[in-house]
Amino acid sequence: MDRYRFKDGISTYFCTFTVVDWLPLFVKPAFTEIVTESLAFCSENKGLKIHGYVIMPNHIHAILSDEASDNQRLHKSITEFRSFSGHKLAGLVDNTCPTSWSNLMRTSAETDRERRVWQSGWHAEAVVNQEFFEQKLFYMHNNPVRAGFVELPEHWIHSSARFWLFGEKGQVPISLDSAGL
Repeated sequence: MDRYRFKDGISTYFCTFTVVDWLPLFVKPAFTEIVTESLAFCSENKGLKIHGYVIMPNHIHAILSDEASDNQRLHKSITEFRSFSGHKLAGLVDNTCPTSWSNLMRTSAETDRERRVWQSGWHAEAVVNQEFFEQKLFYMHNNPVRAGFVELPEHWIHSSARFWLFGEKGQVPISLDSAGL
C-alpha cells in the first residue's frame, strides 16, 4: 500500500508540498504571503485544521486535518489550496522572476494545466499517535535551523514554532489540539 495515501480511521497528516525543480520561490515575501493567505483562507472557510507548518525556500511542511475528520473534504481542501496558490504563484513568477523559471513551470505542466508550480502529490504521512505528531512538529520547526537560516526555530517567521512555544499568533491560524491523538 502506498504510504502517502489517506487511510481510514486516521485523520491527521504530515504533508510536504515541494516547488517544481526545487525553485526557491519562498525567499521573497510576496510568495510566502500567497501561501499564508491561502492556508488562512482554507482554515477559516474550508474546515482545514493546521496544527503546524513551516515554509522553507522551496517547500512547505504542514500537519493538517479536517475539522470533522473527513478525509474526502481534507483531500479536496488540500487540492484546492494547491490549485489556487499554484495559480497565484505562477502569475507572480511570470511577473517577477527570471524567464527561465516561467519556462520551467511551463515544461513541467501536464495536459490539465498551462504551468506547474507544485511537484505532483503532497506526500501525506499518517500521524498515527502523539509521539509521531510531536516528532514531525519538532522536525519541521527545526528545518530552518538545520538549513542554517536561523539559530532557533522561533526565529523563523514562516513557521508555527512561536505559536507552539509561546502561544503567539502568527500568519496562519493554528489548531492547538493534535486532532484527537
